[in-house]
Amino acid sequence: MKKIVYAVTIALLTSLFCYANENVSELLKRIDSVSNSPKDQKMSMKLILIDKDNSESEREIVMMQKGADKRVGKFLSPKDQKGIGFLSLPGNVLHIYLPAYKKVKNIASHAKNGSFAGTDFTYEDMEMTEFSKNYEGKILSENDSIYVIELIPEKKSETSYSKIVITVPKETYFPVMMEFYEKDKHVKTLERKSIEKVKSYYVAREMTMTTLKSGHKTKMLLESVEYDTNISDDFFTDRYLKE
Repeated sequence: MKKIVYAVTIALLTSLFCYANENVSELLKRIDSVSNSPKDQKMSMKLILIDKDNSESEREIVMMQKGADKRVGKFLSPKDQKGIGFLSLPGNVLHIYLPAYKKVKNIASHAKNGSFAGTDFTYEDMEMTEFSKNYEGKILSENDSIYVIELIPEKKSETSYSKIVITVPKETYFPVMMEFYEKDKHVKTLERKSIEKVKSYYVAREMTMTTLKSGHKTKMLLESVEYDTNISDDFFTDRYLKE
């Protein structure tokens, strides 16, 4: 009798575990679909770099995204940063262009944790990624309004983060906070504020990435956004980076 009870208990626990994993997997797919639902998008943003003494410097950048696996960005100002760009393509391909060298450089996986043009965003942060394809999720907590989900990278994933913890409102499924960990140490936090719906898509008017050790911050302020304008594939090329 004890053996039967034990077997039934194990079967129930296994079933519940599989069901929970399936639910989290579907949840991550829904989060991805919200973040990547536009066919394409073009965003103009102001970047404000803030050091621990609250000294500020400003930059302007334009970014374009197509589907869930292509993104390109270029600095427009200031003069010493103008033309610096990045290109993220399928297959974890990331290219960087530095006008001073007039060369497009491929960023290897082991170097993607470096700072992008002095900001608190790494090269990896500028890449496109899909949580449902690259991470295993676990719900840490939830209430009537939010999920808090732990993301552990799949073995195949090329990432410097040991885990990411995201906070996701149930109303929008658009992440409003992301905590980044390296070797299980909390190193950075990205906060998204002033969430709006534009042409049926959710967008954050303000994003702030904070590096915890230094206290340095990079704030992104959205100045304009356009969706579904049939952006040409020609923009997602090394040639465009050099133009």
